[in-house]
Amino acid sequence: MTLKVSIVPDLEDIVVSIETFLQSHCVGADPFVGHTVIVPSLGVRSWLTPQLAQRLGATSGMKDGVVANVNVRYIGHLQTLIRDAAEITSDAWNRDAVNLAVLRALADFPETARLEKKYNGRLNVARTLADRFDRYAARRPELIRSWDKGVPALGELDASKFEWQFHLWRKVREIIGESPWPVLKEEMCVRLRAGEVFPSLPERLMIAGFENISPTQLDLIDALSTVVDIELIFVQQSPFLAQEWNKLTAELVPNRHELPVADAFVSTSVTPLRLPPAWMNSSFELELLLSAYGLPVSYSEVPTAKSPSSKLLHNVQHTLASGRVTQYSHSDTHDASIQIHRAHNLSRQVEVLHDALLHAFEEVEDLQPHDVVILCADPGAAAPVIEAVFEKSVKNAAGNYVRIPLVVADRSLREVSEGAELSAHVLHLVSSRFDSESFIAVATHPIVARRFQVNGSDVATWMRHLEESRLRWGLDAEHRQEHGLIAPDLTAHSWLESVERSLLGAVMPVAEKPVVVGNGIRPLPFVDSSETQSLLTLIEVLSVLVRLEHLARSERTMDSWCTLFAQSLNELCGSSCTDLDDVYLLLNQYQRAAHQIHEKTSQSSISDVVPFSQFAEYLNGDLQSTSGHQPLRTGAVTATSFIPLRTVPFKVVCVLGYDDGTLPSGESEGDDLISATPMLGDGDARLESRRILIDAMMAARERFIVTCTGRSIKNNNLLPLVTPLAELLDFFADCGLDRPAGGDDVSAIEYIHPRHLGSAENFGVVDQDHRVTVPVQPWSFDAIARTIAETRQKVTVKKNTDHVSINLPEPLETMTVDDLERLVLKPLDYYLRKGLGIWRPWVYDVEDATLPISADERKLGWACRDLFNEQLTEADMASMLRSKDILPVAPFDDKVIKDAIELMRAFRKKYNESNQSAPTSEDIALEISGLPELTGVINGFHVEEKTLTYVSFEDKYTKDLMRMVLRILILIANGKSVEKALMYHVNSNGRGTTERSITVSPSLTKDVALDRLRNFLAVEPIARVVACPLFDKATEAWCFPVQDAGKTAEDYFDEFVANDRRYKNSEELVIYGSSPEFNDVYEDPQGLLRTFFTPYFEIIRVSGKTGKWELSA
Repeated sequence: MTLKVSIVPDLEDIVVSIETFLQSHCVGADPFVGHTVIVPSLGVRSWLTPQLAQRLGATSGMKDGVVANVNVRYIGHLQTLIRDAAEITSDAWNRDAVNLAVLRALADFPETARLEKKYNGRLNVARTLADRFDRYAARRPELIRSWDKGVPALGELDASKFEWQFHLWRKVREIIGESPWPVLKEEMCVRLRAGEVFPSLPERLMIAGFENISPTQLDLIDALSTVVDIELIFVQQSPFLAQEWNKLTAELVPNRHELPVADAFVSTSVTPLRLPPAWMNSSFELELLLSAYGLPVSYSEVPTAKSPSSKLLHNVQHTLASGRVTQYSHSDTHDASIQIHRAHNLSRQVEVLHDALLHAFEEVEDLQPHDVVILCADPGAAAPVIEAVFEKSVKNAAGNYVRIPLVVADRSLREVSEGAELSAHVLHLVSSRFDSESFIAVATHPIVARRFQVNGSDVATWMRHLEESRLRWGLDAEHRQEHGLIAPDLTAHSWLESVERSLLGAVMPVAEKPVVVGNGIRPLPFVDSSETQSLLTLIEVLSVLVRLEHLARSERTMDSWCTLFAQSLNELCGSSCTDLDDVYLLLNQYQRAAHQIHEKTSQSSISDVVPFSQFAEYLNGDLQSTSGHQPLRTGAVTATSFIPLRTVPFKVVCVLGYDDGTLPSGESEGDDLISATPMLGDGDARLESRRILIDAMMAARERFIVTCTGRSIKNNNLLPLVTPLAELLDFFADCGLDRPAGGDDVSAIEYIHPRHLGSAENFGVVDQDHRVTVPVQPWSFDAIARTIAETRQKVTVKKNTDHVSINLPEPLETMTVDDLERLVLKPLDYYLRKGLGIWRPWVYDVEDATLPISADERKLGWACRDLFNEQLTEADMASMLRSKDILPVAPFDDKVIKDAIELMRAFRKKYNESNQSAPTSEDIALEISGLPELTGVINGFHVEEKTLTYVSFEDKYTKDLMRMVLRILILIANGKSVEKALMYHVNSNGRGTTERSITVSPSLTKDVALDRLRNFLAVEPIARVVACPLFDKATEAWCFPVQDAGKTAEDYFDEFVANDRRYKNSEELVIYGSSPEFNDVYEDPQGLLRTFFTPYFEIIRVSGKTGKWELSA
């Protein structure tokens, strides 16, 4: 039997060899026995199968597109072959069994307390160490064999730091009770090398497409080759380097028992090839490994001819393959074969990549979606963004709407399975404090919704009741105690209180006064009886989760947790739900492993118990790490991680998100024996991130596209490229690419993109950002984004260009007093509502899963203002405040109520001292010729005192002053006699009231008031088509600059924008963005801003000192 080893430069080169292997038949071979081909990944398998189908087919010589009787397997199949040959039926050292064995071994292990603290719980310790022991078995089989003999075999390592692992492993070995795989494998290799024949082994094997292989795997292949014909084909992209490294290792004395150390050799990439040798270190180590086994290798010829193409990509690929620098000669036409796109963040990278692919489909001949692959550095973060961006259709150069078909592969079970997703939500909820958001994620999940027939109306009812009952967190006081809040009598804002309030509200009639029943429960008002069924459904779902939560308060074995969790899922989803099959499969695996451990030992399982939180983390980890369905060859563009498809040839290969934080760091734990004793074949995660780039580039046939975060989102400056990408650019420069020495200048293959998809620079509309370098214009295909860019350009056009004339709308027929007040107090809000039809509601702080211990001052002030004019007793006042659901939890609520009543008492006293008569509501119906009729109601007017009043339980008064001036003008214009206005606000210490007055001068007659209103209403149409901002005092200073003033309008503008608290909650931010420019905002080519603000500031003008103003003509 033979072992034939060859190295080819490209994955496509293995196809012919595999075709020859499948077409050759052994004499006397059973025609019904299938051929076995072993490949490195699912991606290679998905690519290889159709390649073979095009060459072979089921009918000899017909090439009918069907490949039959061919078993394409992965490298782990070698272990299966050995197990079957040795008739080893049990897999005692499977991952779950080792996890549970480690868990049991930790029960009386001296290091357990330290490890639990380090890894946050015993089950996490077990999982981490089980994974480590599994890596030792794969990478250090001789160590495991020594441990199996009872020898620590630590050499010169510090025993106090490392030897505890040996002792723990020995306890695990005793619990499992069977020899580990390295021992079994070594025994089988000895028997194979002795010539023992095993009938179950195939007569021949093809192993192809690997870049490297571990010493353990090669040792097994070498042993198998004594009884099986094996052809082993590796892929190494540079025949030149492969042969140079072969010369370097030629004098190595073969010794598979003592492998060479890679550091003892200089794996130089011989001049003139200047790619850093570390980039292909794994291929060099393969050469050392093959030499250590004394295996003859067949190499591909080094290319001698010049590169057949003038494209940079092909020149670089030829340079790497031949070892001779093929100088890239620039042409007049743009070379898009290699592109590095520098954007501001991942979302922008995806938008840029989408446009780059649209250009590729127009420019690359016969490019089809299945010819494109997107390799994601962080597939978890990229997948939802890619799906969202690629979902839309855009118009191409021919005017047709196109959408790039996309499939995201290599996703976790949780991402592709509804059952796994629901399970993750349930695990999180039961382990958490039961906040409403986490519960709704479970209760409205499609599987649960189908089971309980939940519709949109039910969900709306739930959300309204949870909001009105002010649910925060916790099932009840006992549940809160489990999470650290020891307050036995506190059920406020809990699920118990929320459910009771909703149900009582459904069965009790609405009362005039707030009702309080037993235990201080206040029924929700205005609960319709038709909502009862929705509430009962909510309770039914909640009860399932509550039962599981109660059970989760005790520690149990993994076996018990699996049973209880499966029962809860069954109650939530129904016994016939097939969406949970993948989850049940995982739970069954855990249970089989638990039963296996119980059968092997008579030790009590009490040491196996773990809290639910650790079980949840364990299962969640598997839901996240277990691969779901991987559609790698579907006819669409495939987006995946680096692993499955990185060496598979595609016309266009894209690398998305190649940034810091997404690349492996290579760091390991200090007591990891593999890191402490580096050996040939271990690999290096940091070097692997470089090899990924080479593999992707060499797999590209027409275009190689890389996107990265290359611009600062804060200041738009260029960011340095990550080191591997910078090194690759240096290599391109050695191949003839012009690369500037420094500064902000970049090479021709670097595309510098603007911040937004709708930026004008994407469409060649204007080049405002001189750092944008996109050689293809227009770059983006998005018609909507182009419209936005062109519109923004018209709005921000400079004064020395032709302006677009703005046509004013016709005056309104009617206008309410409220709208006029909005126009005066918030002109930008008026513009958003009346001009753009955008209603911007008040955004309250999100009520998170915390209990309120203080009142919301704004909401409390509104409640006090509403109750001020009602003649209520203090007891009724307290009851009404409680009914508003704005108070903190007990005992903090009593003090808030006491302070509010005292404050209201102080307001009432001050108010009654100045106003003897009762206030009235004045109807307004004011007609002004040619202008809107003003209608509405003004409250707080005392006819006898001729006084207008306004009460606010806040301390700010600036806008209220403007409000009162406007109301005075309206009342006078409507024929009322007004002599003064009084405003009442909370004083500076928050415990009393401050009275402020506006005296109305007799000179302010009805005609004067009408003129001011007329002048202002005349410019109202401007506010509907032009944004009229205030920017605090900036606009007033801009309209009426004061000579020798301490501040200019621009000073006020900059101060306001720099105030994070004020600006981020303003309408100015909505319209002008986070970084407005003063000159852009106040550019007024038609003078419309000045036309509007001149009567605006006139209508709100008052004189006098603060607190005692005068309003005159």
